[in-house]
Amino acid sequence: MWRKRAGIFPHRGLAVTCWKADAGGEYVVEVSSTLRFLFVTSGYGLANVCELRPWSVQRLGPAEVIQLVSEGGMEWVELAVASVPRHTLILSCQPHYQS
Repeated sequence: MWRKRAGIFPHRGLAVTCWKADAGGEYVVEVSSTLRFLFVTSGYGLANVCELRPWSVQRLGPAEVIQLVSEGGMEWVELAVASVPRHTLILSCQPHYQS
């Protein structure tokens, strides 16, 4: 199993990590407080019982755990988004005036 942190953007609450698993490799995605998206970039495998192939996306909510199994080698990118409580979101609507 290979992992490389591609970037951390604390002002946006984002972290990007690249992963690579050898053929037959297994990996348990650990519990996290973030919302995560796993984008498969190459190879084939399974996420629990769901098939993964290039351009598949697997969504993991906070506290979700998933087991990934690589069938012939697999690479994916993990995008982790920090959770923001709904009551802290401020939406701004500015009227648009035309001259």
